[in-house]
Amino acid sequence: MSQNTQQAKSLSQGPEVVETQLAENLRFYGNARFQQLTLFMAGLTAITAGMVHDETMKPFIYVLSLRAVLAIFGMLFTAVIWVMEVRSTIYWTIHWSCARHIWPLPATPWCEWLTASSAVAGLYFFTYIALWLCAYQWQVPWWLLVSLVLPFVVVLIFTAWMYLGLQRLFKRYEHEQVKLE
Repeated sequence: MSQNTQQAKSLSQGPEVVETQLAENLRFYGNARFQQLTLFMAGLTAITAGMVHDETMKPFIYVLSLRAVLAIFGMLFTAVIWVMEVRSTIYWTIHWSCARHIWPLPATPWCEWLTASSAVAGLYFFTYIALWLCAYQWQVPWWLLVSLVLPFVVVLIFTAWMYLGLQRLFKRYEHEQVKLE
């Protein structure tokens, strides 16, 4: 029995209340993921508009153009939203593990890796790469370009670590499901 299940059962409330709260939490984290994606797209639209509008390429901060500054900001913004997405996925999964009987997952006979989480992670991955290439094209100093690789690598390792853990969790639940049948 997981720690979350024990905590939920230790509450003085009835099981109906606990199940209702679990279902509400699952809906909340599902909605939070959509809201984060909406925030990301709005922010990215504003950043892209600023990049396109800066036709003069005048120095903004020392040797950086406004485009380069926006590309750098876009990379950091992408990394933050990416971490929020991974954490929301983790929290949803933890709540789901307590409420599998309320919210069963659909069977996925093939392409198990093709999920909403992997698609959004791919979007963040390629957005970060594209913004880094823009910064490179707009002649951001090499030391800054190299330092901007670090957040990308950290978030990539964090994502892989968390999603592999989730994959093991789902495999364990599938194995338990097969035993019960």
